[in-house]
Amino acid sequence: MEVQYPFGHGLSYTTFDYQNLRVEGARVFFDLTNSGKVEGKEVVQVYLAARGSRIERPLRELKGFEKCTLAPDETKTLSFEIDPQAFCYYSEEVND
Repeated sequence: MEVQYPFGHGLSYTTFDYQNLRVEGARVFFDLTNSGKVEGKEVVQVYLAARGSRIERPLRELKGFEKCTLAPDETKTLSFEIDPQAFCYYSEEVND
């Protein structure tokens, strides 16, 4: 069954721009700007991907999120500390 609105779709009266993504160690930084004409709220989401894993993993895993309210033309620099546990996974597969 098709969903009417997918997870993270949002129904806002404004628009947001994401810029200046940078990663320093286990911390992710980026700038979020309300590029619309009215105040708005955005739920910012950070995902990790396990490229080249021998274990079957999801393409992307949600590892952080934050709700942010911005006035028109306001920019906020957001940062997320990725906990080392976020890189762990459970597998019943035995490695010989």
